[in-house]
Amino acid sequence: MRAFPDRSLYVVVTEEYGKGLDAVEIARRAVAGGADIIQLREKAKSPSELLRIGRGMAAVCRSGGALFIVNDDPELARALGA
Repeated sequence: MRAFPDRSLYVVVTEEYGKGLDAVEIARRAVAGGADIIQLREKAKSPSELLRIGRGMAAVCRSGGALFIVNDDPELARALGA
C-alpha cells in the first residue's frame, strides 16, 4: 500500500449529499478548494452512468493535480485510470 503523507484533504463524492450538484461539479469545487484526493462513491448508478461521471471526475482530478479513487469497482477504476 502506498502512503500519501503530503496529502491533506480527502473528499468522498456522492450526488446523494450534493444538494443538487452533480458529482463532477462537486469534484471541481473540492479540487478548487484544495482537495488532494477525490473518491467517486456512487452506489445506485448504472455502469454507463458511473463511466460518464468517472470520466468527468478523472479529468477534473488530472487538471487539478488530485489523486482520483473509485470505490468498490476495480474494473471501472482501471478503465478511468484511477
